Amino acid sequence: MVKVFKKLQHLFDGIVGVTVRARVTRMWWLSVPDNDGPPTCNLMLLDEQDYAVHAIINAEIWMIYSNLIFEGNEYDISHFTTRYSSGILMPVRSHFCISFTHHTTVEHVMHNDQMIPFHHFDIEYIGNLRNILGAYYDPSKPQYSIDVIDFMDDLQPPRMIRTKYGPKSVVKFSINDGTKTAEVTICPETVPYVITLFQDGLQQPVVVILASVKICCDKSMHLNNFVLL
Repeated sequence: MVKVFKKLQHLFDGIVGVTVRARVTRMWWLSVPDNDGPPTCNLMLLDEQDYAVHAIINAEIWMIYSNLIFEGNEYDISHFTTRYSSGILMPVRSHFCISFTHHTTVEHVMHNDQMIPFHHFDIEYIGNLRNILGAYYDPSKPQYSIDVIDFMDDLQPPRMIRTKYGPKSVVKFSINDGTKTAEVTICPETVPYVITLFQDGLQQPVVVILASVKICCDKSMHLNNFVLL
């Protein structure tokens, strides 16, 4: 029987009985504040239309798939649920996310036909960040995450700060395009690469892509990836 796949961009709230074919481009784990239980697994799914959707697998259900789902692989995923994304957990622009259930089936696509990209970025320029923030219904609560590419400056050593999730190790630096600058705070437990950069020392200019960061603005423009913790 020929499989029929639903495009990720055509998902809507409460849809059932469909199958999507997507690549897992990113995985990370989220610890919920005031909850000592195991973290929730989060996936970034991408289809051949280059459309990205966030998927959530709670810790109990993740045990079923922990030896099957890996970054970079393609999967046919069926019998999941969809719901509106929370502004707190919205690492892509899609307004819907996928939730795995005990009935969800996952089949590894072995032939890997390369039709689905391995990465997806919605790149924004520093000069446009203030306009994006101003377009949010409530600028103090960023609606979704964005991707930014620019030159890294002033990379500082890791240090501990207090957050609503408890004490966290962070790395601070700035990015600039030659005319505008934004401050960045990254938690290295989700982006360990920044520690490597600091240890190696920045002898040459480094261009960084900041994926799934959120904008905040107090005295200056600021980006952080706390959404991924």
